[in-house]
Amino acid sequence: MPKKIAICVGQNIYAPESRVTPLNGCVNDALLIGEMLRMAGFDRIHQVHNEAATQAGILSRLEDAVTSLSEGDY
Repeated sequence: MPKKIAICVGQNIYAPESRVTPLNGCVNDALLIGEMLRMAGFDRIHQVHNEAATQAGILSRLEDAVTSLSEGDY
């Protein structure tokens, strides 16, 4: 049976120098999407939020996921 892996990213807090106003619902949305994916049969859902949701953090999660996939996996 194929594996199904997802990475959900939620970013509420941005660096002050970005001048982006903090958001309120993005992390919650990522958690809810993760739960929907779990109910849809996904095996592993990785959550990456706020300080961990850097380019390096997201790419690291993607690399981990890709290396664990086999042909036919999602």
